[in-house]
Amino acid sequence: MAIENDFLAFAVGAGANVLTQAQYAALAAVSQGFQSGTAQSAACNKAWRQSSIMSAVLAQFIVARTGQPAIDDGTTATLLANLLASAAAVNGDATKTFAVASATASNQAVNLGQLANLKTVAAFASNGTFTVPANVTGIWVSGVAAGGGGGAGASTGGLSTLVGGGGGGGGGSGQFLMRAFFAVTPGQQIVISVGAGGIGGVVGGAGATAGGNTVIGTLATLTGGGPGSAGSAATVNAIGGGGNGGLGGSGNPGGQAGSDGNYMGKGGFGASSPFGGAGAGGKAAQGSAQAGTGAAFGAGGGGGGGCYGSSAGTAAGGGSGGQGLVIIEC
Repeated sequence: MAIENDFLAFAVGAGANVLTQAQYAALAAVSQGFQSGTAQSAACNKAWRQSSIMSAVLAQFIVARTGQPAIDDGTTATLLANLLASAAAVNGDATKTFAVASATASNQAVNLGQLANLKTVAAFASNGTFTVPANVTGIWVSGVAAGGGGGAGASTGGLSTLVGGGGGGGGGSGQFLMRAFFAVTPGQQIVISVGAGGIGGVVGGAGATAGGNTVIGTLATLTGGGPGSAGSAATVNAIGGGGNGGLGGSGNPGGQAGSDGNYMGKGGFGASSPFGGAGAGGKAAQGSAQAGTGAAFGAGGGGGGGCYGSSAGTAAGGGSGGQGLVIIEC
């Protein structure tokens, strides 16, 4: 059941008898007030609507922040007390906490002091459960699925000075949310499943894997980033091609393709996410190429470098994608 708010906006229905904003702005009464005589009903209605909308919004703010009803009983004491309580929740008070749930630190509490607009923030870097605090009816959720792993580079096989293997493609980034609002009930438990980062590809072995999905109860499921593909090996007098970059989760940015083996063979960069930087692609080499690097939260791993030249050389594997993350504010 919705918490009671007695303060209603006036004249907000379709076709309401009110002046347009342009007409109201040009009205002399806006600065001078209505003079003696007959007042235009549309002008009065516009003035009443402007004030009633703001009182309705302010009352709903009190309800949302305190979980207490806003009653029009002709007194101000309770409304003022609840307004002050709701203001304390957004202006920074000593009761705010930051709860962190991770593999190594569960339910830690850290004083946030003057952090504006928040009572509590819960950050999940691993699986866990968020319990909605008392009197909270809405939360803001930010999060990201895991990034895909980078593809491995390929070898030249020592065929020719002019021939090289292609670099691996970078991993795609995970799908993300940024401060999406969800209605909740006090005491509701939201089970969080944080996606694991995709694994980088192995030279001559297993290919890179996609990043895991991040699931936020029944509120949202975020799709992990796709894996980068491996570069192709050089053949006689033919350079190897670069691997394709992995697709981003649900239309998010994809990874960069690896370079071909024409003295290049560099691994592609992974795709970045709003929560962290991507893995860098590994450099190609005549001897031992560089591996792609791992990525931060939700970003794709870098592709491995290929190798080129007349010596056999060693290509390199791809970097791992960044794991998922969930942040809940209320």
